[in-house]
Amino acid sequence: MASRVRSQSMSSREVMFTTRWNSFQRSSSTSTCRVTSLHLLEDGYPACRGAKRSRRPGLALKVIPSGELVHRLGRGGLRGGLVSYPGGMIETMFEGVGAGGLLDAMRDAQRAERRDTARRLLAMGRFTQQRLADAGDEHGNWCVDDWEAIAAEIAAQLGWSRQRASSQMNQGVTLLERLPRLAEVFAAGEVDPWIITVSVYRTGLLVDPDALAAVDALLAEQAPYWNARSRERVAELIDWIVVQHDPDAVRQATQAEVDRHIGFAPDINGMTDIYGSVRATAAAALDARLNAMAATACRHDPRTTTQRRTAARWRFRDRR
Repeated sequence: MASRVRSQSMSSREVMFTTRWNSFQRSSSTSTCRVTSLHLLEDGYPACRGAKRSRRPGLALKVIPSGELVHRLGRGGLRGGLVSYPGGMIETMFEGVGAGGLLDAMRDAQRAERRDTARRLLAMGRFTQQRLADAGDEHGNWCVDDWEAIAAEIAAQLGWSRQRASSQMNQGVTLLERLPRLAEVFAAGEVDPWIITVSVYRTGLLVDPDALAAVDALLAEQAPYWNARSRERVAELIDWIVVQHDPDAVRQATQAEVDRHIGFAPDINGMTDIYGSVRATAAAALDARLNAMAATACRHDPRTTTQRRTAARWRFRDRR
């Protein structure tokens, strides 16, 4: 039964406010109103849409949503009180909470979010271990192997893509099998999930058990202090830890690879210079393609090879 609060008399007629969203009845012998949908006005009070208007002028229909503090609706309006409901409304979630309380709520919610994420990842890792153990090596050489089948199962359960499920399966298994001490810190809510993602990747080439255990211990000790740092800085810190124990296990990306670019510099004569830096394999393939296209021109074409290559470049662009 929905909780109900009776107002003071309004124009000598009693009005009933109910927490039921689908029905609202005014205690009147002349009319009965049914609410089909609700919306909140700017003043915070809900008004009913789709309801029949009262036959008597001056009587507005009001419905108090569950958990919202009931305010006075003007002269002779509803007395203050709470409509009983176990949930509460977003508008009143932090009612009466000061700045300090809000900061505490942020901190507690952050730690809870980290713990929940850790629990999900570790559950995915354990589920993957169990499924792989049950399957054995029967499907190891299949195009869709057991790992892919498990990823599809998790993706269906969580409403994710298979690729995302596979990535987080790898994180969960890595935490259980390779970085258990870091996993404990993560499960305690001390580390942001993105640090776990970086840690799993940057330590992926470690194969020596002793080096891996030492790196795991250092990560568990230092990672809680990295939450405010940038992703690039955290990657550098992890690489520094790895190189101290196994220099060959550091993932390296040259600065030239990072700095690849293509640029255009307009000239005053209506032309534009093109410059940039790309991979050598890509440049060689493009160079060969331009030479091949330039060679297809008519032998009586008065343009030079360089001019034909330039024209071929833009023909190649238009074809793509």
